[in-house]
Amino acid sequence: MKEDKRITEKDVDEAEVHLKPVFGVSPGRYLTLLYILGIILILFLVLFFPGIRNPGTVFRIESDPPGSAVILDGAYKASTPATIFLPAGTRHLGFEHPEFITQEQTVPVAAQVFGTLFFNRESSIRISLEADASAATILSKGIKEYSWWAMAGQPSEAYQIPMVLSEAALAWTAIPPSRRTAEATDFASAAFSYTAHPQSARDALRAAVLVAGESAVLTPLTLGLVVDGALELLTEDPAFLPALASVMPTDIRQSIESTALYKKLMDEAGKSASLIVATAPSGRRVAAGEVFIEFQAGSTVIQASSGIPAVIQHDAFALAETETTVARYRDFIRGNPQWAASATESLQAAGLVDASYLKDFELAGDDQPVRYVSRAAAKAYTEWLSTKAPAGYRFDLPTEAQWNRAAKAASMVISRPDASALFAQNRTGPSPIAAMRTDVAGFKGLLGGVWEWCADPYSVHPGTGSSGRLDYPGHDGLVRGGSWANRSDLVDHDSRGPLSPESCNAYTGFRIALIPVKD
Repeated sequence: MKEDKRITEKDVDEAEVHLKPVFGVSPGRYLTLLYILGIILILFLVLFFPGIRNPGTVFRIESDPPGSAVILDGAYKASTPATIFLPAGTRHLGFEHPEFITQEQTVPVAAQVFGTLFFNRESSIRISLEADASAATILSKGIKEYSWWAMAGQPSEAYQIPMVLSEAALAWTAIPPSRRTAEATDFASAAFSYTAHPQSARDALRAAVLVAGESAVLTPLTLGLVVDGALELLTEDPAFLPALASVMPTDIRQSIESTALYKKLMDEAGKSASLIVATAPSGRRVAAGEVFIEFQAGSTVIQASSGIPAVIQHDAFALAETETTVARYRDFIRGNPQWAASATESLQAAGLVDASYLKDFELAGDDQPVRYVSRAAAKAYTEWLSTKAPAGYRFDLPTEAQWNRAAKAASMVISRPDASALFAQNRTGPSPIAAMRTDVAGFKGLLGGVWEWCADPYSVHPGTGSSGRLDYPGHDGLVRGGSWANRSDLVDHDSRGPLSPESCNAYTGFRIALIPVKD
């Protein structure tokens, strides 16, 4: 029996491989040919195949204003500025931006074949859109969207709010100067009155710089305009600086608070607020079948959780003794069936109410405060009732200054705690008007009952931007007064809050004001 032969490392080293000729071609020749063909294939796959498989050209697309949507062959592709690949052939591009006229362009796209993995022959397209008739409202729309985002919650690493106000301001700079209107100081002060945190402050600052400089490019001229605007803002609206400081990160806030200017502004604001003394109403009158408490022109101090107290002047007015009742709202519906509960779907489609509009209205007692009404519904009621107003007057929702003036009078003497219509044990809804006690100013349910719509938009800092908010109202409506569901240790006459204007709920109604008509 033969022994197995083991292969050693020496055997491997001494082994030889001999290739045979193929079709008479020696191994040296056909191996060289194979190497050449392999190299050619690799070069083809790397340099030519990608371009043959997906022919086209890379385009750098820019627009004025930036942020315009690029529509490629009928489908959204990107927003400017953008670098995108366009397939070879005749391509149809559209450029869209709110408040600007859409432009379309046919682009012949060449097929780049060679070396597309390593370099592309980049072409460029630049489009200037023409502002349409609604472009004048671009900043107002931007403020409204900005104020909504500012109240949407504190941003974090996982959740960031978009720079919507900066985008609106950037688009505004693309409008021809002859067609754009904006008062930089009013715009900036209004924006900061809605600012809730450092992220929204950053957006407001950038937008304010763009509007003050009237350009998307910072030059010595535009920088001068920005500086002049900042000085004008501090002069005309000194509450701006404390409002800004209140939402800044701690280190920046402390730096602002240590300045002599900040200390001076706070001292002057405190002195101004201390000089405003609440006074009793000046009288009572009856209009359109309702009793109104009258107030002379004057000033009132609105307290907020941040910034400085807001000292707001107001003209003479009268505020209804009670909240608007179900019975009175039924009278309104009889004359305006387009506001009936049966019209909820169409009203909701128009953005005027939500799905809860006039919920359980048919079951409500006539003497109950009307609930489940939006701000638009309350405004529609006042417009209808104004046809019955005394000569020289109209009905409206009260401004926050008017409502606050009445609240200060109602809280002058804390002698009627039983006049509060706030939460009580086993209470499932507001008390009937007849069951409410009057406060020292003569009102029923001013604290409690239902939260009451005001005419103003909600602002985080009411002390700044009071004039700017007339041109740049925010998204959320303002409610004051608390409701039957609030505890007395959590709300008082100074309590205020935001509410989406189409909101209809069990805790909100309204009280109307009688206001002189200005010439």
